Amino acid sequence: MNYIEKVRFLAKHAEKKDYEENKYFIDISVEQNHWQVGELELIIKDYDYIPRSYINFVKEFDNLGLAFATFYGSKHIINHGLKPIWNLGLVDFIDIASFHAIFRMREFFPFAKDFESNIFAFNREQKVIYFNTENNEIVANNFEEFVEECLMGKYYHEFEDIENNKYYNFLKSLGWV
Repeated sequence: MNYIEKVRFLAKHAEKKDYEENKYFIDISVEQNHWQVGELELIIKDYDYIPRSYINFVKEFDNLGLAFATFYGSKHIINHGLKPIWNLGLVDFIDIASFHAIFRMREFFPFAKDFESNIFAFNREQKVIYFNTENNEIVANNFEEFVEECLMGKYYHEFEDIENNKYYNFLKSLGWV
């Protein structure tokens, strides 16, 4: 399975009612897709270096929450108290004001945040950069590697404590970590 098939697999299990006792499947919460015509095209126009694999991913999974990352989504989700990618032509960074100046220069495109509102962004080479209060570091060479290896695979332990972690144990049972 490739990374998107793995996400679909997890989404299918998250939606099943018979997994109530295994809430670790809910580490992925699929929101209904609300992209408007032309919304993603506006983003691509200003950030032409964004990987097409990312665009295809968010077209399918608007505001996806997977493991420790929540992906920013469409404008519509702002009505539900969630964070959009796009807000009046600028990326919405209410919760990360300290990074605002960096992202306005369009050298980085923020696409997700973690539980502490630290940011994951693409640089112009499409590498995934993790912006946190301590430092900024490359955590994946591309979007596919980030989703597959950091959120569902062998690098997951670098972001989350894996001791007694039901989600990690589930990934392990699938042979993904």
